[in-house]
Amino acid sequence: MVEAVLSENRAVIWDREKAKDIYEENFFGKLREDRLELSLIEASYLLEKKKIKIKDYTLKKFIAYCEKIDSRFGFRYAVYKDLR
Repeated sequence: MVEAVLSENRAVIWDREKAKDIYEENFFGKLREDRLELSLIEASYLLEKKKIKIKDYTLKKFIAYCEKIDSRFGFRYAVYKDLR
């Protein structure tokens, strides 16, 4: 499981090799030179699938955080999961 750091409206994986693995596996996020940036929806999905962990957050707590940022997050996440 890869450690991601929450940064307001993104989750960031700083481990370049692990970030590259996650990106190449299913094209999650935006691969930068030194990190992988995940949207909150992507991070929620990977957290649910136990591919990443975010310090101090369970899936339930993380989704609650996301819903504070985006009132339609629950709906958007359900659609994202269905399409994935």
